Amino acid sequence: AVVAITRQLAVDYVSKNIRVNCICPGTVYTPFVDSYLQKFHSHEIEETKAKLNARQPMGRMGRPEEIAHMAVYLASDEAAYVTGQTLHVNGGMAMI
Repeated sequence: AVVAITRQLAVDYVSKNIRVNCICPGTVYTPFVDSYLQKFHSHEIEETKAKLNARQPMGRMGRPEEIAHMAVYLASDEAAYVTGQTLHVNGGMAMI
């Protein structure tokens, strides 16, 4: 649904010079993940973290700054010709 809305908004607003894109992140290691591990896997935090890393094709979870870099790029003049796109920043999860 988000991808479809992204495309439609890009079509609707391209004539107003407004670009609309979608970032699809993979599992990102954030304080939320730490809270999740503490709450639901407190007896096996390291093992569960290893499983979360292993399920990523790159062998690790993403870092918040990796997602932020894509957002900064999309907001920059360098991305002036990018609109209606779905950008996967997910360590290869879209491949599997």
